[in-house]
Amino acid sequence: MLNVGKFLGIRIRSLLFVIAFPIIAVTVTSYQLDPIESTNGIEILAWLFTPKFSFPAFLILFSGTSLLVTDYFVQAKISGLNKSLAVRLHGFKHLLVTEFLSVFLYTFGLMVLTMIVSAVVIHFTQHPFVFTGSIHSEFLISSSPIISFLWLILTRAWGMAIFTMFVFAIGLWMARISLFRISGLLVSLVMYVGVVLLARIAVLRIAGGLLFLQTLISPTGLSDFGPYLLPIPAVVMHLFSCVIYLGLTFVIAASWYRHEVMPK
Repeated sequence: MLNVGKFLGIRIRSLLFVIAFPIIAVTVTSYQLDPIESTNGIEILAWLFTPKFSFPAFLILFSGTSLLVTDYFVQAKISGLNKSLAVRLHGFKHLLVTEFLSVFLYTFGLMVLTMIVSAVVIHFTQHPFVFTGSIHSEFLISSSPIISFLWLILTRAWGMAIFTMFVFAIGLWMARISLFRISGLLVSLVMYVGVVLLARIAVLRIAGGLLFLQTLISPTGLSDFGPYLLPIPAVVMHLFSCVIYLGLTFVIAASWYRHEVMPK
């Protein structure tokens, strides 16, 4: 893994992200306008990664996929710095694998921290988190508050990490850093809004459900979206979505490697 955390710019942007996302999510939100019958902060946390809860926070969340650690790697590719990194790491293939692993681990850790900070903010400003007894909600995976809480953190963290790798793979094909910096938001909107249109075609509904961004990062919230009321458990949909996004990431990155590196 590359030690990207040593770069001051990445540390500052990551700190701002961890602070800004939960604060904006719970202050600039439609939650008060469309209240959820909630007695536990865990239910609010389940909604946190959906645009219905806080669209400004949604924009921050997905802008971060191309403005944090991936930004450094794409800049290195555009500037040619990745050539010297490839020499140090014994080839472009090893460099590429190391970059993707770094993106996944860094994003996963960052999102776990962000979810924990978000939980603290929700606990003190919206509803307290209660981990005793049972909880019943269509947006949670279990009646156990602890299991639901851990599931929320882990699925959001690895879902965002996988999606960030997907955005990074697309960024390998971009020649301008300014274009890449808005690509995370653009790709997320396509995978969120665009596949809704796909779901209008009955035979493509399952494909749309698997590509639907919320399936990847917020599977327990799927019941809120009519086009994706499929006879498939949300957990199964989520796992298939992870595999599909990882497969697409591999295909895009491998195609770039064969096109840009192997001929040389």
